Amino acid sequence: MFGSLLLEWIFLGVFMEILTKREQEILDLIMKGMRNKTIGDELGMATTTVKWHITNLFKKTGARSRAQLIVLWNNKKSL
Repeated sequence: MFGSLLLEWIFLGVFMEILTKREQEILDLIMKGMRNKTIGDELGMATTTVKWHITNLFKKTGARSRAQLIVLWNNKKSL
């Protein structure tokens, strides 16, 4: 249990450092509840590009859904 908690703290400590500026922007918009098309419109990119960035967010963070991304982000902010 301690090991997994330690890994989570380490992960959360570098969470934003591993994300590109664009991934951070998309994460911020996901946090506001925006859908892919709305995010694309907001950032001036195709929906497929938004999906590509979200896939990269999932790979980099280990999240499997938007909900998990939001939980991870909220956990990081509360540290």
